[in-house]
Amino acid sequence: MVVPSNLPRLGIMALDKMKMGLICILSYMCFLIPLHQAQLPSATISDLSFKNMDFAMKLYRKISSYNDKNIFFSPLSISTSFSALLMASDGVTREELLKGLNLEQLETANQPELIPRLFQLLHENITQNGSLKLEEGLALFVHQHFETQRQVSSSSINT
Repeated sequence: MVVPSNLPRLGIMALDKMKMGLICILSYMCFLIPLHQAQLPSATISDLSFKNMDFAMKLYRKISSYNDKNIFFSPLSISTSFSALLMASDGVTREELLKGLNLEQLETANQPELIPRLFQLLHENITQNGSLKLEEGLALFVHQHFETQRQVSSSSINT
């Protein structure tokens, strides 16, 4: 039997091709790992701002449909107040507030504190360079026959 003289070279070339293929597969898998481990992107201040603009326009249209005079209101103050209610609500009430504020897409089950945190970051962003000072006050008046949980009543006073 005659063995071709280039057989050792063919074996080395096949081995090199296998190594290259293995390296390509491993490289491809390394790029997929971060995609697999990445969570859904979290909402940003920009997302909140756009949602708040939508809320403001809907509220303005609703108010102006009942009144033909000048209208003055602060959508940020209104949405901030309702977001404070979000922290103390759950179930259907929470869903209604999210829907009314147009924030249901920003709400995630594993981050219930996200929306209040976004409002806090928005406030910090507005006042960050010190040239603008934004002071807000919040008061919620609850009907005397409406029961609230004691922990919500006392914790809301300090925030």
